Amino acid sequence: VLLLAARMLHNISKILQKMLIPENEEKKCVQHATSITTGVAILYTLARVLDSADMVSVGTISTITIVCGILIFQSVVDMMWADYRGSGLSTQYRSSSDDQTLSTEHDTVKESSAVKISPPLIGTLFFLLAWCIWTFSSNPLQPCGVTANDGHWIPVNPCLARGKFVRDFQAANYISPNDCSEAIHLEWSWLENPQHKHCRYRYRDDMEVQQKLRGRKVVLIGDSSVRSLFLSFCRFMGDHNAGGYEDTTPSHSDAVKSFGYTTFEYKWAPLSIDIVTKLKALKNSGYASNRQPDLVIAGGGAWDKLHLSVTDEDPKSQRDTVFKLAKSLRAVGSPMIWFTPPAINTKALNSDEKRKQMSEENIEEMRQMYDELGVTSSVNFVLDGPSFTRERVSESFDGVHFPPPIMDAGTQIIFNALDWLMPTASSADMDLYLPKPGSLGIPYLGLMMICVALIGLFFFDCYFGVSYLAQMFTNETLSPGELYDTAFADIFKRLKISPSHEKVQAKETSSYYGADKQEMGELLGGRSRPSLSRRRLS
Repeated sequence: VLLLAARMLHNISKILQKMLIPENEEKKCVQHATSITTGVAILYTLARVLDSADMVSVGTISTITIVCGILIFQSVVDMMWADYRGSGLSTQYRSSSDDQTLSTEHDTVKESSAVKISPPLIGTLFFLLAWCIWTFSSNPLQPCGVTANDGHWIPVNPCLARGKFVRDFQAANYISPNDCSEAIHLEWSWLENPQHKHCRYRYRDDMEVQQKLRGRKVVLIGDSSVRSLFLSFCRFMGDHNAGGYEDTTPSHSDAVKSFGYTTFEYKWAPLSIDIVTKLKALKNSGYASNRQPDLVIAGGGAWDKLHLSVTDEDPKSQRDTVFKLAKSLRAVGSPMIWFTPPAINTKALNSDEKRKQMSEENIEEMRQMYDELGVTSSVNFVLDGPSFTRERVSESFDGVHFPPPIMDAGTQIIFNALDWLMPTASSADMDLYLPKPGSLGIPYLGLMMICVALIGLFFFDCYFGVSYLAQMFTNETLSPGELYDTAFADIFKRLKISPSHEKVQAKETSSYYGADKQEMGELLGGRSRPSLSRRRLS
């Protein structure tokens, strides 16, 4: 079967070669090569568009393959038909003019029927491409980015895992049987997505997060809510005390933390104008250091509502600032995430001014204004704060901040979004952050090892003089350079090609081997004993 298939492929290759690369016709060869290159480029562009629009499926590929196959076949027929018809007409003209007329009409009918197939196919392909481009351009976010924030907190009953607690932790009676049915533990969960979207949201553990962010630089800019995300990132990187009661880091200040080759930077920017300033400085510093951040996360709005909504002139100035913020976000060359303010626990706010200016209703107006002025459409992904805080807003102890487990849910949403925002770094990218070859070497240590190797090589002493101590336990005085001669003495004795053991001395052994080097070479070369004996007798 394989031989038959190989022969068929060989014959088809020869036919295609003669069709596409005709001999002694350079013009047609160039024309055909250009057509093939153009066709490959069109198919590659189509594949990239389908991949960007997340429309890669068996049905889509099958349809496009059939349509493109028919179009390519029709193009080849059109290119070859003129030559074929010309050769047929010339032959028929020599035979009969009447037959030529009939044949020409018959050929014309065939050509017209084939050409009629092309316009519908070309039109279908054109509308398919237009629909793909319109679908992708109408949604600037990635397909999975629309549903990444869709989820809710689900209750997990710890009583269902009583057997696991007993087996793994040797724990018993850790909760009253009467209260067991009321004991709940809340965990964040995403809503189920259709299979064709290929959005597989799941919990990312510390090891996976550290591998994903290895060698990356993440910059977070914003108010204290963004700082909570910064601390959550640090917890997933291994610093489990980040954001705890032992953390003495000032909350209203910049912070930098490094974990191996991964760096996290937090820049305190409570107001929108502060975020604009920080983004400009970040862009300039990236140009100066020739390295832009791999991910930028910014967020704010609550402090603007508190401090910039007192007079009637402040809202207008604030809208101008938000418009500048949207422009600055678009200018960032790195993947950008915007964090909208989380849900506000109005009753827990610690002053009347905050309860009046920073209520949930007022902050919702701020979220809508940021969306209308293009802030959310200027970034690659939007982390919706209320999506994972609204159901647990009562746990906000000061009305604005939330416990670490709740903020970790927002960080998990970001980790899932990194699948399309920040693909896994290639080995070439990772080499930029690894030490250069030779930078960790010690030249003097290498030179010392070379000297040791030379001493052992030229003085036949692999132990650097320690082998001389063996002379203390022997009656004969042999240097390490003479040990190898004596080591072969017993072998020659068993083969009866050397003097007796009593006559073997260091000097005699050396002279004996020096006189019969050829025989020793034959022994080490694998000659058999009879051949060596015949040589000695001869």
